[in-house]
Amino acid sequence: MPGMQLFPLEQGDLPDRDGLDLLLAREGAAMFEGWSDRGPWKIILPWPEELTSLSPSRVEEWQAVLETITRDQTRPVSSDDDRLPFAGGWIGYIGYEAGASSWGAAFYDDDPPEPPLWFARHESVVAIDPSGVAHLFCFEHDLGRLRADLKSMRESAVRPREPKNPPGAMSESLDAAEYRAAVEEIRQAILRGDLYQVNLTRRFSSPGAWDPYALYLAITGDDIPRCSAFINGGDWQIASASPEVFLRYDAATGIAESRPIKGTIERTGRDRSDTEWLLSSRKDASEHLMIVDLIRNDFGRVAPAGRVRVASFRDVIRLKHVLHLESTIRAEGLGTRPFAEVFAAMFPSGSITGAPKRAVVECIRRLEPVPRGVYTGAIGFWDFR
Repeated sequence: MPGMQLFPLEQGDLPDRDGLDLLLAREGAAMFEGWSDRGPWKIILPWPEELTSLSPSRVEEWQAVLETITRDQTRPVSSDDDRLPFAGGWIGYIGYEAGASSWGAAFYDDDPPEPPLWFARHESVVAIDPSGVAHLFCFEHDLGRLRADLKSMRESAVRPREPKNPPGAMSESLDAAEYRAAVEEIRQAILRGDLYQVNLTRRFSSPGAWDPYALYLAITGDDIPRCSAFINGGDWQIASASPEVFLRYDAATGIAESRPIKGTIERTGRDRSDTEWLLSSRKDASEHLMIVDLIRNDFGRVAPAGRVRVASFRDVIRLKHVLHLESTIRAEGLGTRPFAEVFAAMFPSGSITGAPKRAVVECIRRLEPVPRGVYTGAIGFWDFR
């Protein structure tokens, strides 16, 4: 049976970026922007074929579900595959609490709207390459049907684009006094030697209806972060604008890498002096080194001895409004390790917990009154390749 191929789409087959949510109306649809070192691709996934998720009462099964979907290699191989960041497979996320529970953190009594694990299987892909050329990646016998379906979705009614709630409607999970008290408790724990670093977070909430895709456009802007994603879960939607690569794994070569970001300053327009300041900051250097060492240690739990290295250290990443420090830690010789085992050794990421991990996930659970859910979990995909 012939494999899948890339077919060019004509101008007008797709709406512009502001209207791409017309292709994302079905439960299980998603869009990933970036996700490649070879330029900013847009991967649009309108046609979910299968959904899998876990209820909060079954969250302990998350590693088994991840292992099941990462064994799915059923699609015929195509010569066009190597052009695409994603050529079919499973897309979704694992929430923060699933990973934190593996390190000893207790569950919350309240659950976020989204399940602790959710994935959708996608075979056919709409892809816009870095030059702006659109393609449909599918079997040739599906081409006519899928193009007709794109036309039908494109011609459907456009929803309003403005959020319906003013910013003043926001509420916080920790008010200013509670936040200051939590920070002081962390400082005292550091002074005692219990901890080295903790990432304390707050949830901001607003009642009522928002347009989720309008929110996605607002937070990604015209300088789209490298790992941005929009996911439609039916009763809930996720808008994510992350620049950080938590884990990349090539099962064919047995090589995994993580690119933690630690150390950030506002970009003032004086890039040279800003860069010099960031690189000379003792606070940012110390914070960054702690997380690099933590991730090296996490990789060391699954990699053969001597096969973990820092491929690049404290690179300066320039985004529209900020400068970041990023390192690349690489583990080799993992070919016999299932992806789920590698992922579990690393998750949740040290860059959004702190160090040492077991102590800080317990501290976070004690100080943060609400679950994080998908926030600081991991969004991503497992490719059929």
